[in-house]
Amino acid sequence: MKVQFYTTFEEEDFEKFAQVAKSKDSCVAHFFVVRRDKYCYVVNTSDPSENYRLCGTDRNKIIRELVAKHTTIKDLIEHEKNTYRRNSNFQLRDNKGNAIAEGEQFKLMIYNTDLDSIGSDEESDNEVESDFLYVFEDKNLKSTPMICGTVGYGGLFCLKVENDIAYLMNNGGYVCIATDMSYPHIVVTDKVPARDCRIQIHYAEDGNISLSRWDGHPFIYCKWDKASYASINVGADDYTIRWANPVKLIVERV
Repeated sequence: MKVQFYTTFEEEDFEKFAQVAKSKDSCVAHFFVVRRDKYCYVVNTSDPSENYRLCGTDRNKIIRELVAKHTTIKDLIEHEKNTYRRNSNFQLRDNKGNAIAEGEQFKLMIYNTDLDSIGSDEESDNEVESDFLYVFEDKNLKSTPMICGTVGYGGLFCLKVENDIAYLMNNGGYVCIATDMSYPHIVVTDKVPARDCRIQIHYAEDGNISLSRWDGHPFIYCKWDKASYASINVGADDYTIRWANPVKLIVERV
């Protein structure tokens, strides 16, 4: 059976579309999809107040699961609430496994496999400098400070919890995603990030961390544009989402 899709450019009540959806006998009856601006929402036909905004990377998968009744919109809402909401008990740890206190400063080293291979060879004469996240700010242009990758030195960060949500901070500013740019970059702003701009912290099996959008898709990756400079981006296109490796970070206490 076909899934019902509706498009609107206004903040229209989903109830309006629910009434239309109920009259379609040849389509999936228990939910429908509404496109509003750049987002899609799956909506419960029986209770339009129960709706869930889809992420582009897993949209088709979720729709298929809803059609097959392997999940429900309520399940999706509860999963997001339990998985992506960081509470005051969230514990950030350094590369030694020790807890980082809220407000305590640290650096974020970009994981480099070359360091591992050289470190295991005591007789190696090669020296590889560590790569770090750094905050670049052009005060002449008065532009928004941007997170980039540099060789040999890094910016200072800390963790702050507000309303049960954990934020990475730099010099009093919030590290977040600039969604108004043609290709999303990681920036530092003085305003509390909206949900679309929040960054989520994930732990890898080795105890290091990676970062992603608040909904978990896609991960933030690192692209070295020059020998000593890397852009830190959020993959937006299908190729990047499929093939780019998420940047893994080591929390290094100052």
